[in-house]
Amino acid sequence: MKLTVVATLPFAESECLVRFESRYGAGTVRWARSRDAPLAETYDVEWDFDPSKASYRLEAAPTSSVLGFSTTDGDLALCADVEAVDDDGVATLRVAVDFLMIVDLPALVEKTGCRMLLRAPAECFKVTPFGCP
Repeated sequence: MKLTVVATLPFAESECLVRFESRYGAGTVRWARSRDAPLAETYDVEWDFDPSKASYRLEAAPTSSVLGFSTTDGDLALCADVEAVDDDGVATLRVAVDFLMIVDLPALVEKTGCRMLLRAPAECFKVTPFGCP
């Protein structure tokens, strides 16, 4: 998935939070590689979700909900279709043809085929630019 960094915020010694825009919406996430993500640059990124970073909410979304990102009460909200769930609760969420996200959320075990809304603080979502060590 491609995103454009529009602002950076300090977060941790080796990471920062970035505000981003993409064709799937906008929001704030952890940037995994550097405290100084160049602004106005567009990156291909891999997404990770770490539920141990903070509490999150998972709820069924109406099928008319638009797939992608939004900000709700300061949290990043991701609306996605649950494409598959294995026996261990690891789910594949699809936002678009070119955007899959793998998450370990046991609550999704019987939700294959549903549209879900995953809401969590920015620090739970991490993006890593492709081609970076």
